[in-house]
Amino acid sequence: IFVRVQTLQRQLLDAQSCGAFRSTWNWVDAHVQLLYGKESTRYQLLRQAMMTRRALILIDGLDEGGKTRDQIVRHVNEVLAPQGHLILATGRPASVDPKPFNEHFFVIKINPLTEEQQADVIRKRLGADFKMADAVIQYVRTTVKIDPATKSRLTANPLLLSMVITIAQSRLRYGLDTSQLPQTSAEIYQLAAKVMNKRLGSKDRRSAKAKDTTLLEPLIQGVFYQAHCCEERVLVEEHLQRASISLADTTALDALLAPRGFRSSRGHESGKVGDFVMVVRGQHAGRCGVLYGVTPVYKVKFDDGDKNDHLSSSDILF
Repeated sequence: IFVRVQTLQRQLLDAQSCGAFRSTWNWVDAHVQLLYGKESTRYQLLRQAMMTRRALILIDGLDEGGKTRDQIVRHVNEVLAPQGHLILATGRPASVDPKPFNEHFFVIKINPLTEEQQADVIRKRLGADFKMADAVIQYVRTTVKIDPATKSRLTANPLLLSMVITIAQSRLRYGLDTSQLPQTSAEIYQLAAKVMNKRLGSKDRRSAKAKDTTLLEPLIQGVFYQAHCCEERVLVEEHLQRASISLADTTALDALLAPRGFRSSRGHESGKVGDFVMVVRGQHAGRCGVLYGVTPVYKVKFDDGDKNDHLSSSDILF
């Protein structure tokens, strides 16, 4: 039985689904019931397999539980495991404390990619372009920062390595040297979003139905911001909807969030120095940055060094 924690989280937060979690003997049973229907043959089969302890429960992405992560981890350790189910659970160690699992689980850590493995991935990805492959390998080995947690380069993470290769391909083709490539994970993610935006824009310009993509970058930032506000790691359509509305009409966003127990914080005097915020009015509308001043007006600094020192509480989302 495969359980995506991101899906389980959405079910737990959905008011209409709460009844299933209160009335079943464990959350996996409720999860499967909500997916397939209480009267479905598939649900009955999986329920029977769980009751006879013949099911292998695969719980993927414990670190993606957002607001419900601690509840899910506690349920796995205090309910599912004591019930005697065979469970395989995964999660990033930086986000999930392994200690609660010591009583019922064997905790196994997958090592980061070695530099040799990273080089092998780069060569296979770039194929016959040996010159570019060598340049990317040199960049990774000499420029990419060391992750303090793993003591390895950031590109030891396969996802970040893939992003770096994509970015390097884009930049090196224009004759830029490796000193102009990103070094930190934040820079990598930021540039990856810009590269994606640029590629989409170039495709649109070649299309007969070319569209203006000038709002795409603020929209992407807005989607990330909405996920950040919800404490959710996985981007879903709801984040896109909120971001789209916030760029056009923050009042409408308030109306959308209120019935679900959320608030945009617009107009609330709750910001403090260091908060990550989105500007929703003025020349920087749609951009995200960090508060570096809150009195007598709000002051925001953006990742490219730009600043806006004349913002009121109604101009930003906290």
